[in-house]
Amino acid sequence: MTPRILVVDDDASLRELLGLHLSNAGYEVVVAEDAVAAGHALLKRAPTLMLIDVDMPYMNGFEFVAAVKAEPGLGSIPVLFLTARDDVDERARKVGAAGCLKKPLFANELIAAVAAIAPSERFAIG
Repeated sequence: MTPRILVVDDDASLRELLGLHLSNAGYEVVVAEDAVAAGHALLKRAPTLMLIDVDMPYMNGFEFVAAVKAEPGLGSIPVLFLTARDDVDERARKVGAAGCLKKPLFANELIAAVAAIAPSERFAIG
């Protein structure tokens, strides 16, 4: 089964670029522009992994992840935060994130981080 990645970022060009890289690496990708759209995507089908921007409108990434982790059946979904900030690692650990990816990021960094958590058929680790 192809791993499903939910990418949540308010920057449309970044969402498109991340989606393209992940699709090319063999992942099924769903994108959302904010926490509201991401919540709707979660209700349709839970992803294998979520890539969440820290700074978003309506609800920041930490608030969104805390809300998701509190829901039965969704709390075990791994999360990687996306951020340009340097001060988020400790807070990310507190909400149970698997890690943080620093913007701007390179495709090889993205794929390696995602494949370590959710290997695709093309990029299995091990």
